[in-house]
Amino acid sequence: MEYFGTHPVQICHEDNVPSHSSPYEGRLEVRALTRRELQDFFDHADERVVRIRAAGKKGWAPAFRDATLFKVIYGWGLRRREAANLDLADLSRNPKAPQFGRYGACYVRFGKAVKGSPPRRRTVLTVWEWAAEALAEYVEEVRPCFEVGKRQLLWPTDRGGRVQGREITRRFAEFRDALGLEEVLHPHCLRHSYITHLIEDGHHASDRGRRRSVLCPAAGRPRLGVDDRHLHPCRLGLHEQCPARGLGRRAGRSVMRTIRYRWHLRELMARRGMFNTTDLAPLLAERGIQMSASQVHRLVTGTPERLNLQVFAALCDILDAGPAELFEPVVITSTRRKTAEKTGPFPPASPGEVRRPRRARIVPDQP
Repeated sequence: MEYFGTHPVQICHEDNVPSHSSPYEGRLEVRALTRRELQDFFDHADERVVRIRAAGKKGWAPAFRDATLFKVIYGWGLRRREAANLDLADLSRNPKAPQFGRYGACYVRFGKAVKGSPPRRRTVLTVWEWAAEALAEYVEEVRPCFEVGKRQLLWPTDRGGRVQGREITRRFAEFRDALGLEEVLHPHCLRHSYITHLIEDGHHASDRGRRRSVLCPAAGRPRLGVDDRHLHPCRLGLHEQCPARGLGRRAGRSVMRTIRYRWHLRELMARRGMFNTTDLAPLLAERGIQMSASQVHRLVTGTPERLNLQVFAALCDILDAGPAELFEPVVITSTRRKTAEKTGPFPPASPGEVRRPRRARIVPDQP
């Protein structure tokens, strides 16, 4: 004890530190995939669509649906049940990012519930443009091929039902085995990949110096621990580089100007003491304009859509009024939400051209 504190000594060394048996310390079945593994996974799903379409088989639409479904799970960090229960009504706009259109936010209605409580709900904002493009292509061009009618389900089956979680797991296992990935991997690893890649991109800043992350609502978690990988980019200004056009709530909307006019003929006649339509016909005749009683009645009581300039000049002379007193233009300004262009069903593949789904852009050096 007499030498204690007299000189520095290494505390941790190879004799008292255990070695890691695996580079990943968490559950292997839900580990985050690397960007290269994700890119190969999505490309494999897209190639499956191309092969089926080139062969002229009927299963190209379900294959397209499956490829887009996995992109949505990763693109919005969803659980398997959350993605399977999505409806078209769950897709909405984000006024901070009008470039995504109606795919700027995803409203999750069947989040993971706490014991004794109903499913928790949350809204996840769109981060990657390629994810919104892939989802828009599926919704507007491929989903109508399933003939779901007025039903809102986002992932229909060939028989009109809803895709179930076990079907997602089975399809994921097929892609996983084809790529030679670990057999224990589960679709939930796509959700962990979403969170991990956001951290790698620098979207894990704290809120005003607090240790609590501001990104946890995207993952449906009330709080985050040191090793937790659940983030939410809604408050990090990810969309500030693409400001919305217009002001306030008009972001993501278009302004429409409608031209109308008011016809004051009856008011001016009343000011001149003419209360009957028959009083106007002889005055018009004096100026060389012959009109029947019914024509004069429609001219006084209605609002003419087209009017002869000679009749208009004669009315101004009769009433001793200027054109602005007889005819008043009115401009009505209204706003309406911008909608994406409507496209028809997915066109059949020609012998020389096979269309593939919108590609996921995970690896930056890929085109």
